[in-house]
Amino acid sequence: MVTLLRASLGLMLLWLSSTLPVLANGPIPSLDSVDLAISNMDTSQGDVLDDYWSKHYAQAPPDWQMRWHLLRCEVAHMESDGAEVQRQVSEGKALAARAGNTVIPLYLSLCESRYQYSQLNLEVALAMQDDVINQAIEQNDPALLALAYTDRAIARSDSSYVARAIDDLTLALRQAELVKHAPWQSVSLPQIYFVFGRTFYYLENYVRADESIKQAIQLVDPDTPLAWFIRFNYANVLSSQERLQEAQHQLDRLNDNPPHFGKFYRGYVELFRAELLLQLNRPQEAIPLARRAAMDFARVDLTAPYAKALIIEGQSNVMLGDREQGWAKIEQAQTLLAEVEENQGDWGYLAKSWRWAARYHHQQGNDTDAYLAMEQYAKVYTRFLEKQQADQLAQQQQKLSQEVDRHRQRLASSSEAQFQLEQSLLMWRGSTVVLGLIVMGVFIWRFWPVTHNKAAETPPEDWREHLVQLMNLSRQNERPLSVILARDADHPISRLVAQLERDLRPSDRVLQPDHHTALLLLDQATEGELAWRLASLTDLMRNSGRTDVMLAKARVHGFDDPESLLSRLEYELISQSIPSRSDPQGGV
Repeated sequence: MVTLLRASLGLMLLWLSSTLPVLANGPIPSLDSVDLAISNMDTSQGDVLDDYWSKHYAQAPPDWQMRWHLLRCEVAHMESDGAEVQRQVSEGKALAARAGNTVIPLYLSLCESRYQYSQLNLEVALAMQDDVINQAIEQNDPALLALAYTDRAIARSDSSYVARAIDDLTLALRQAELVKHAPWQSVSLPQIYFVFGRTFYYLENYVRADESIKQAIQLVDPDTPLAWFIRFNYANVLSSQERLQEAQHQLDRLNDNPPHFGKFYRGYVELFRAELLLQLNRPQEAIPLARRAAMDFARVDLTAPYAKALIIEGQSNVMLGDREQGWAKIEQAQTLLAEVEENQGDWGYLAKSWRWAARYHHQQGNDTDAYLAMEQYAKVYTRFLEKQQADQLAQQQQKLSQEVDRHRQRLASSSEAQFQLEQSLLMWRGSTVVLGLIVMGVFIWRFWPVTHNKAAETPPEDWREHLVQLMNLSRQNERPLSVILARDADHPISRLVAQLERDLRPSDRVLQPDHHTALLLLDQATEGELAWRLASLTDLMRNSGRTDVMLAKARVHGFDDPESLLSRLEYELISQSIPSRSDPQGGV
């Protein structure tokens, strides 16, 4: 009987152990190592976190649980799993509300903004990042600020706000230096330096781009997925500059631990490597990579990259002597690419394929086919440039619309306050006016001079007259005159005049054409001094937290009038936010 009872209890315990969650053995594990791995783009930590959930989540304290949700959200956004991102954001914020934590919701919003960025919803991502930064400043969390500034720099550079992206990265680096301990999420210095390099590349400052990315490579753990990601993208940057041997050197040094960003990522990697090998005149090695990439894209109906892979495979076949099969693949791919690109309006890669065909036919001595290919290239590339210019114009119009909207909001918010103030002033304004008149009369009677000296000649009051006067003096005396325009779209420029006037000579002037614009007129300033003053003012604005102030410089020429001078300054302001790239770049 006792034996039967023991057997029954054993079976019951075995059933319970198979149906109930496994209780944690020992202490709750730290999430620091998981956090560090995720900051290095190790998406395999999702399995570790799922294992922790089943074994430790129920018994863990609220801070551990909130951090678990945050890290699981980070893995989900890297894998482009939108449903999982929303689930972790929702559950994490609910848990934070119950615990009274006001910081974790900001980290989770930042994670959500990264997913929005990955889906090319740049405006949504920027709005969320702006909100996180504004609240993080109040929380005084340097780790959160460093992460948020870095994310906003990425989104801003892809939205053509490249100069502002550099400002964000400077702030991110400054906040990262203040981090002593990051209890929620690690800050990656290699990633900040890599984004610096990426942004300088968009500005076509290739020297600074190289310096920043090399600094990132020195700082990163060489065995991590982040190290693979940085080297791969650096190879892409070098390839776009025709530095093919250096690009191949970076590919040769890739580790065997690439990040996993969803099912399409491997196809894009193989596509880039195949194209680079083709440029290095190694078509035999390019063909299998191009075929694998084409198969990956065909499975998920990604027509444009599938066509690009076909073109690379066809070009490799032509170079190896299999011209019939090679040209057939190229023509098939060009037809597909023209169809899909016609809808998207971006014909960059299609134009490259025609240019390659024209060059190949010319090298083979077939000038007729070369001429026909060049005609197609000119036609497609013209369409590409037209679309690129239209996109830039649309971006500028969008920026202007946003400025107008912000201005209207400022007017609406200030109008109510101004109305209330005017109502309170009405009660005592009348008595103040009467008292002022009495005081003025006594003053005039007592202190008005008996004899009148000739009044000293005073400069004209209108800023434009000041500008014309100084430009005329410059021409008459053959003295160089330089101008720096400063604009703060969000605040009155009068608040910055004291800073702008710092270190000016007695012959220099500061004029204010409107409430948000100032002109610094520098008498006899050389090119070197003008560049130094612009750089020093940029540093001054950045150090004082006025990162939205935009600066532009110009030299006054003999044929200039105020309109032409101001037009050149306005053009330079606009040019700062539009990178002049002739071909679309990818991979970074």
